[in-house]
Amino acid sequence: MKRLSAILGVLALAGAGLAAQQKAGASGDEAAIAKIRTTYQTAVMGQDAAGIAKLYAADGAELPPNAPAVMGLLGRRGIGIEAGLASVADAERFLDFPDHGRVFRILIEIAEQDMAAAQGIGDGIAAMLDGAGVRRPILLHGFDATVWPFVAVAHRRQWSTRVGLEDGKHLPDGTIASGNAALVAAAVAMFRSPQTASES
Repeated sequence: MKRLSAILGVLALAGAGLAAQQKAGASGDEAAIAKIRTTYQTAVMGQDAAGIAKLYAADGAELPPNAPAVMGLLGRRGIGIEAGLASVADAERFLDFPDHGRVFRILIEIAEQDMAAAQGIGDGIAAMLDGAGVRRPILLHGFDATVWPFVAVAHRRQWSTRVGLEDGKHLPDGTIASGNAALVAAAVAMFRSPQTASES
């Protein structure tokens, strides 16, 4: 599974119906974490890929109602949350959380392989965040066909990015990278290059 961000940061975006949420105390937070842990461990022990996937799905599990409580516990313990957004719907759910402005970073990771469609999703997410006045650091990255186009977009928009064999094995020229170091070196070179007028 490609998302290695804090699992709670991703779960915080899953599901709707948060308007009726009440603030949970410490015991509620601990119960929420215990439920997530049990669900995950059960799925892993049973090699249940579908069960694990539900932890990350938009509407696939009962966990979303507990996400604010878990986020609250993490905040009280000084643990930063990276909120992973993969769609405009994710951004809408994220903005419904009362503490969305307190995450330490927003990760925009788009699996769509058609670059025009992927760019549209990324622009839609960015527009929603901007419209809501969210001013948090953003890390943008793609997968396979969109890795390098999104590195260029991140450079242009002065966002962070990431590359690695987890996301794609090819260098910008299409050759297969010898390892993560070669991918990182290529990304650094892109970030150090001046932007042309057409890229600005």
